[in-house]
Amino acid sequence: ADALAGYASELKAVTESHALTQWQGHAALFCGIALMKQGRIKPGLALARQGIHLLVTGHAYSKVWYIVYAQACEEAGAFDDAWHGLELGAPNIAFGHSWLDAEYLRIRGRLNLTGGDRDAAMQDFESALALASEQGATLFIERARRDQDMLALAAVGKPDA
Repeated sequence: ADALAGYASELKAVTESHALTQWQGHAALFCGIALMKQGRIKPGLALARQGIHLLVTGHAYSKVWYIVYAQACEEAGAFDDAWHGLELGAPNIAFGHSWLDAEYLRIRGRLNLTGGDRDAAMQDFESALALASEQGATLFIERARRDQDMLALAAVGKPDA
């Protein structure tokens, strides 16, 4: 979290000193995420929201920022914001830009699980694992397996599992 905060602060300083307005959304997003990771959820979430707004209004193409935002929000317990981040990234998936789809599916699975839909969560985790395996994305394979294992462990001993 400290390294992220340092890099985000440096990015913010560079965008301000060189009037790089197209990067201000990125700087705000990462500064906000750094604050959330440091436990300062409310100010971090407000700053991350501002960053996402700037990225949307600036027509940022890549869905990576929306997925990063969604994951940070999910980890901070801001589930509505996490869902919103995934919604923002969804159109890129429809266009076939699939390099982060495994992460998109995994985070959606975590949100489905939080919402109580264990079947949808398992389906998302399985889809994420299959896609990550197909793409040879080792990090995403590990994350999808970890979340599948978490779901399986949570089901142990439950009568409805």
